[in-house]
Amino acid sequence: TPEVGHVYLDAHEATREPVFLDAARRAADALVYGQRPEGGWHYFIDFDPRGTEEWYRAEASRFKWGYEEYRHYYGNATFDDGNTAAAARYLLRFYATTLEAAYREPLVRALDFFVKAQYPNGAWPQRYPLRFDFAHDGLPDYTSFYTLNDGAAAANVLTLVAGYELLGDGRYLEAARRGVDFMIAAQGPEGQAAWAEQYDPKTMEPAAARTHEPAGFVVRESAEVIQLLQTFYLMTGSRRYLRPVPGALAWFERVNRETVELKRPPARYYQSGTNLPVYVIRTD
Repeated sequence: TPEVGHVYLDAHEATREPVFLDAARRAADALVYGQRPEGGWHYFIDFDPRGTEEWYRAEASRFKWGYEEYRHYYGNATFDDGNTAAAARYLLRFYATTLEAAYREPLVRALDFFVKAQYPNGAWPQRYPLRFDFAHDGLPDYTSFYTLNDGAAAANVLTLVAGYELLGDGRYLEAARRGVDFMIAAQGPEGQAAWAEQYDPKTMEPAAARTHEPAGFVVRESAEVIQLLQTFYLMTGSRRYLRPVPGALAWFERVNRETVELKRPPARYYQSGTNLPVYVIRTD
């Protein structure tokens, strides 16, 4: 819905046709309707309030392997897949385009949600409000872990920066800076100066989440962090945001070299300590 809304706004900017702005407004209205009371969004919006719980009971219970987020619902908002960030960014753009007062309050509530849900060290959980009761498949509840997976933290940071640029609230820029500071602190050690999908808050070590997401350092999230560090360097001129980059690039070169030497394909995960590639294969 946010992406389609952006298309409508693009069309309106190109043509000035009011029909496209009206369609963009309907997309914004749908997102406002589905905004959770705490300010974020869930994976989807059901216009029948009873439908969400029924879907989880009848449909989501069938997901037995790999999609544990669809087996556990408690009325939460999620940062996973940039869901909350995407909705907030669309409301931000729609309000910036129209300056219609009705959309300022849900936009501010969304931006405040990023601040409220952030840990003191700058990290974000996968879900909020925090809960710790979803142990599954022999694994602990991962929803409160410090989460970078699927660009969640990076999307949160960029959304807060955009919110600061539009509204001028310094809390948003400070929260964005703390988010990047957490990423710097979470970088792996020399020889594995990369990043993981999520971290155990008690140990700050890479942690497993869903059954197809073992603990380990990952290329995708590491590349996203590097891009974000470069963005903050361009924003601030501070070279502290560039200092983590050479070690991460050296890790990219190392995993490429070692997987070639092992005659194995590139992996999504690389084991902490050994740097061995980890492959997730379903056998049942």
